[in-house]
Amino acid sequence: MERRLRLVLLALVSLAIGLTWCQGPSRHLALGAGGSQLLQRFDHRWRPVALSGPESEGRGHALGHGRWPAEMALDQPPTMSVALYLPVGLNALALPFPVPPTPTATATGAVLTPTMTPTQGPTPVPRPTRTPTPTPESIDYPDDSGTIILQIGWTNAEVAGSVWQEMEGTPWLTLYGDGRLIAGPKILDRMQLLYETQLSQRDVARWMDQLAYRVTFFRMMASYDHPETTKPSLHVYGRITAGSWRVTLRGWEKWARGPAPSIPGGGDAMRLVEFVKEREAEVTTRVAEPYEPEWATILALELRPSIIPNAPPWPLAKVDVARIADEAPQTGPNPTQRLVGHKFVDAALAAEVRAVVLPVADQYFPFEYRAAEFRASGRPIAVGVRQEVPGGSPFLPDNLRQIWYRRDPTSGEPPYEP
Repeated sequence: MERRLRLVLLALVSLAIGLTWCQGPSRHLALGAGGSQLLQRFDHRWRPVALSGPESEGRGHALGHGRWPAEMALDQPPTMSVALYLPVGLNALALPFPVPPTPTATATGAVLTPTMTPTQGPTPVPRPTRTPTPTPESIDYPDDSGTIILQIGWTNAEVAGSVWQEMEGTPWLTLYGDGRLIAGPKILDRMQLLYETQLSQRDVARWMDQLAYRVTFFRMMASYDHPETTKPSLHVYGRITAGSWRVTLRGWEKWARGPAPSIPGGGDAMRLVEFVKEREAEVTTRVAEPYEPEWATILALELRPSIIPNAPPWPLAKVDVARIADEAPQTGPNPTQRLVGHKFVDAALAAEVRAVVLPVADQYFPFEYRAAEFRASGRPIAVGVRQEVPGGSPFLPDNLRQIWYRRDPTSGEPPYEP
């Protein structure tokens, strides 16, 4: 009984001290050494009933860990309202009466009407979540079988040249909207061995998304010149629903070896270089069936002077290569100064001409494109058979394509628009 009365007395003393403290900013909390020792006797944490005003800033950490805050020095008066702290242990006492809530004073001195609602804790702050980087939608491109959406090839000529140079009109890689892929195993393959396969629409979309978004191909400049050399040139043509674009990388082998030269747009060009190299690595594992061209272009040009002294005679009478060469436009006063002559033929006739040209090309011109020299009508004539793909070669720059796919009087009409 004596212990119970002692605890009740202590609670009343604490309540009286708190009320005295809260009477206003002019009153000091006079708590001597004995009072301090009295508070320290309770081995309990201290719980805030209410705290507001400037004093509350910066004190939440100390109050939440059961320490009497050092900032609330006993010899300093509160400037606004302060908290009445009661030992948590008093809650366990079976007092014969309820402990009413303590009113708090506002900055204006008005006392708020007490309520019996327990004090609520702070509203939890939602944890920030990492917003994923938005991925663009797949680029929209034609998906029909007759539209070229990606084509890559290379050239060594900036202007009209020889039959061997015009053989470069065969693209290295051609991708159609339906996924048909015609490509060679290597970019700089002078043998021009072409194969074909079928890509899934998922792979087609992946290629085109990379070209549009990672490479930003359709925002690139039209050409990039390597400062060390400009030959050979790699040309990349891309087509989406919104339009088409072509980019030329002059000095391809230097670009492919890297690193990017210090020129405007060098980083953009290197992203395209990496894209092309990735396609080359991927194509090597995909192409399987040999490509059988549906049409080809016979190329013929009189040579002055002759390259080989004893060129074999032209044996195929049904194809007059001398006349094909003579029908090409002249480029100078001399009748022999002409552009390369063209004749568009179907797959069957192209195969016959290739069967004549390739053995001679392998013997005399192993390091060039598949063209060779023959004697026709008593003159040295260079002859080649350029493989064509459906849709032609839009990868070529306009100035080359207009000359290399020119229609002469005996050229005929190609089955596809070049």
